[in-house]
Amino acid sequence: MILLDLIMPNKNGFEVLDELQKHEELKKIPVIVLSNLGEKVDKKTAIRLGAKHFFLKSDSSMSAIVEKIKEVL
Repeated sequence: MILLDLIMPNKNGFEVLDELQKHEELKKIPVIVLSNLGEKVDKKTAIRLGAKHFFLKSDSSMSAIVEKIKEVL
């Protein structure tokens, strides 16, 4: 599993998701996005690019994140 933020120094999370989808073995790895970007378009883009779930950091409890991780795994 990969826990991925969308804001990173050299490459954004959307680029990472896109690259993962280009490789048969890598696209099987479940990805959960945790981000401070809360626009609907950000969530929709992340899911379209293969993320299993999207959490807005400021609105998510650690227990909710852990439960989703267990569910996805």
